[in-house]
Amino acid sequence: MPTSYVQLANLSLGNTASTLVFTLTLAASLGVCSTYIAFIGQTLASLSVDAESNNIVYSILPNVEETTWELWTAGAVLPLSLVRNYGVFAFTSALGVTAVLGGILVTLTYG
Repeated sequence: MPTSYVQLANLSLGNTASTLVFTLTLAASLGVCSTYIAFIGQTLASLSVDAESNNIVYSILPNVEETTWELWTAGAVLPLSLVRNYGVFAFTSALGVTAVLGGILVTLTYG
């Protein structure tokens, strides 16, 4: 029984198709990850230069460049990508879902 799209393509369409599926999956994954790192870097850089809002990022690390934020983010994400048991993320996943639900409730209440 296949456990990935690559294995499914290999069983149903052959070696060439599975290589193509692997290449496209890799390209999509790298694209999504790099875009997410750029998004985090841009967001933290904008907070780092925002003196008027008195946010925690500006108070701890003022005027840090976007490239530096992106490198720090990539450095934090790389060790996380090496984890093979995703059960260790159960707490942070639940915390993230709770935060998103809280944000939705605040937005709905405000609106």
